[in-house]
Amino acid sequence: MKDDSCERFLKYWFPRAPLEKHLNPPEIFLAYESNLKRFQEDPAVADSEKLFDMAKHLFDHEEDRRANIERKASLYLGFTGVSSSVVAGLGYIAKKQDWFEIGPGFILTYGIFAIALVYLSAATLNSLRVFGPEPRYCLGPDDIPPSRRESTSKYLRRLAGKLLEYVISNYKINNRQFAHLDVAQDCFRNAVILFFCAGFIPVIARAISAFADGQAPFVAVFHSLLGH
Repeated sequence: MKDDSCERFLKYWFPRAPLEKHLNPPEIFLAYESNLKRFQEDPAVADSEKLFDMAKHLFDHEEDRRANIERKASLYLGFTGVSSSVVAGLGYIAKKQDWFEIGPGFILTYGIFAIALVYLSAATLNSLRVFGPEPRYCLGPDDIPPSRRESTSKYLRRLAGKLLEYVISNYKINNRQFAHLDVAQDCFRNAVILFFCAGFIPVIARAISAFADGQAPFVAVFHSLLGH
């Protein structure tokens, strides 16, 4: 139980993408990859047109999945940019309003801000990795050139086999990209949590200081925010 809690803690605060063998276990794809060649050359396969339509549907599904992953990654890139501006603004306000002098509160607040910025940087980098140079697979004119000696049914069967090869390859790539997106989401979540924590420290410090001076804590905090 203790090991599970420790593992959850590390996974929560130190997110990282799983290893390739966990993302795309070879044993899952072995049966598909080993039989695709036979599938393309087997003359006994019927309904070639239906097989091609099925393969095209699977291919289009992975393309839609890719677009969805990239759309979410774009959102996180926007969120991290806005959050970085908020951090800079809060730091400037804290300094301008002189919420606390350099001391434990100052070090704690800006230390948390620094860690949050590290999380934001990790979220940005993992979002950018979604748009990395990893190749995508799609049918081109040079993939399966038609032959005069083969029937339309056989050609469609070869096309279906090639599409299924590309579906498997794109599926693996999408899994890797989704893993990076998941890490970006976790890093952004942690950054937001730390921002809230760091933002409350000067407010609490000001309230405690006001209480010690015999003032109403909430009134003092409100006046501090207004610059009074």
